[in-house]
Amino acid sequence: MSAAGQWDTDLWVTVIIGALGLLIIILQVRSAPRREKGYRAAEAIWQKRKSQWDDLYYCYRDDIIFLGGKPSQHAKPELMERLLNG
Repeated sequence: MSAAGQWDTDLWVTVIIGALGLLIIILQVRSAPRREKGYRAAEAIWQKRKSQWDDLYYCYRDDIIFLGGKPSQHAKPELMERLLNG
């Protein structure tokens, strides 16, 4: 292969690698808003759950848990998830 032919091959390899890199960057930039939206939704759920957790009380005598604002709604500790979802 001549020097010119090698240069053409190297040029095409460089162009293809550059195009693939550019494509990856474009796809990442375009998907960023979807990822951000998903993150915000997950963060909102986490904030709600943390608030509920912070308001959770345990009664050692009766072995129950309840939310501070709703002591009439209580459950056994192993059913905490049901209490928080309900």
